[in-house]
Amino acid sequence: GWSKDPGPTYLAGRLPAVFYFRGIMKELSVFVDESGDFGEYEKHAPYYIITMILHDQSVDISAEIGKLNEALKNMGYGNEQAIHTEPLIRREDPYRYFQPNERRAIFSKLFYFTFGCDIKYKSFVYRKSEYENIFKLEARMARDLSQFIRDNLTYFQSFSKVILYYDNGQHELNRILNTVFATQLVDYDVRKVIPNEYRLFQAADLICTLELLRVKTEHQGFEINRDGGNFMVSFPKEKSEIWEEYISAHLEFEYWNEYVTENGAVFLFHLQDGIKRYEVNGFLNDEVLGLCERLCECKFESIKRMLSDNHFYKRFIG
Repeated sequence: GWSKDPGPTYLAGRLPAVFYFRGIMKELSVFVDESGDFGEYEKHAPYYIITMILHDQSVDISAEIGKLNEALKNMGYGNEQAIHTEPLIRREDPYRYFQPNERRAIFSKLFYFTFGCDIKYKSFVYRKSEYENIFKLEARMARDLSQFIRDNLTYFQSFSKVILYYDNGQHELNRILNTVFATQLVDYDVRKVIPNEYRLFQAADLICTLELLRVKTEHQGFEINRDGGNFMVSFPKEKSEIWEEYISAHLEFEYWNEYVTENGAVFLFHLQDGIKRYEVNGFLNDEVLGLCERLCECKFESIKRMLSDNHFYKRFIG
């Protein structure tokens, strides 16, 4: 049911050694969110994704949460509002009337919070068309979740208490989670999540959305790698038209996207009169350089220098 060979079971970061504090109970919080549904396969929604975020409660992340909350408050986005990443990206309710910079800022704050916290995560990706019926999909999920816990049993058993946080959004997944946890762990507790009360639950939602974007693009022949707060996309020449169609449909007003070619680069700008495309041979085009400087309100020595200062592009630019 994986979109590709998942390789070894992976927890983001390094698994800690087993240890106990005398007289202190160690507690593990497991936040779970999903993307997709258990309905029949539909072309526009081919994947089902489960993400688990694991937080050792002895690791204090209150400062990170406070920083995120304060930043959102200063933007006029109150703490009583949960961040839902997919509609945020797609400019759907409740973000339909947010300005592009506002949505981009909210996404960035949650992104840097998620990957800046000392937490671990695991995502499970399933292509629904690979299963004859919903029962076989559920069975595969249960096996994978069980195997994940067994593979990391030493880690789970290092905690005196494990608490599962889920919003009960889909009863099928709720049943699978509770069956797996009850079978694999001696004891665990369950808490129903109210999304706006837990930033880590919102972080799980973010990772689900990022995984969905990754598998969709990789299925079309694109390769995506995360580099800090940026995503580096590589694709063969014959996929450039698909990439340009995607960018043209999603590029925010007064932003641009570029990709490097054999002879230079292609730039796509979203300007007042729509998407404007430039093929820049030899990295020489004063109009493109001027647009980049105007939109980002800074000066560049040249297009080539601007791109080569990005270490991802540097390896492609002589």
